[in-house]
Amino acid sequence: MGSHRYSCFIDAPTPAPGTTRYSIPIDLTNEGDSRARVLHMVRPARTVLELGASVGLMTEIMHDWGIAVTAVEIDPEAEPILRGVAERVVIGDLDDHQTLEPLGDEQFDVVLASDVLEHLKDPLRCLRQAVQHMKPDGRVIVSIPNFAHADVRLALLAGDFDYREMGLLDRTHIKFFTRSSLETFLRDAGLEPIVWDRTERAIGGTEVPVPPTLVEWGQRVLASDPDADTYQWLVECRRSTGAAHDTPTVENQARVAIVGAIAETIAVPAVTTARAPSFARRVLRIARRITRRVVARVTSRRR
Repeated sequence: MGSHRYSCFIDAPTPAPGTTRYSIPIDLTNEGDSRARVLHMVRPARTVLELGASVGLMTEIMHDWGIAVTAVEIDPEAEPILRGVAERVVIGDLDDHQTLEPLGDEQFDVVLASDVLEHLKDPLRCLRQAVQHMKPDGRVIVSIPNFAHADVRLALLAGDFDYREMGLLDRTHIKFFTRSSLETFLRDAGLEPIVWDRTERAIGGTEVPVPPTLVEWGQRVLASDPDADTYQWLVECRRSTGAAHDTPTVENQARVAIVGAIAETIAVPAVTTARAPSFARRVLRIARRITRRVVARVTSRRR
């Protein structure tokens, strides 16, 4: 792996009722706005392929910087706006492999996927296709929510998984990523991370509701976990020098099984501080048991 730069900053403010994160103006001097940080990562590119350009807020800033942007967006109503700030506009569904075909052999300095991959049915196929349009020395920049934020974990322990209008459990999210699964995802796409950045929200400070007793417990138990307060991953990648992997590892299959089992079987109306240690042991026992079963099953199938 290449050298990693790892820093953090507080995420952008929650939008007022009736607005969305995508309609809030971007303040480039505000390090609390993940979109601003992503844009600073894009420079000094001269050409950008922007996947999921939305209403063009990021596109417009790149245009003002003199960057030629090819904007891809599913919403046809955004096309008139994008045509005023993009070099080229492609309207289509990124889950459809034909959407990027009009680009032909065109290549870009940066492929930008900001808050879009989690909305796709097959983000790996999409990213692999987009990487083909990256110059040999080009970069891919990805911004994606961290599903392993402590608030999501604690909500699951309380038996809750409620989709919301925006945020970590946005109802339009189809895929969910942790740092580990994101690393695997990028590697399978033929990419090598060279910069890891993140936005940060304190435990109990996101839009995901968590019982106060669990917040207090989580602040103690997860204090040493550097990813527990990561809200958004911002990753800059280059083309990998190694081969991509098509098959998920046994460990990753085990993780999927464990998360699913805990979400379905662990329901806790309220966990008091006194019961927290015994409850944690219970969760660990279940996780170990499921891991052994999954690894044994996958191993037997490979023989």
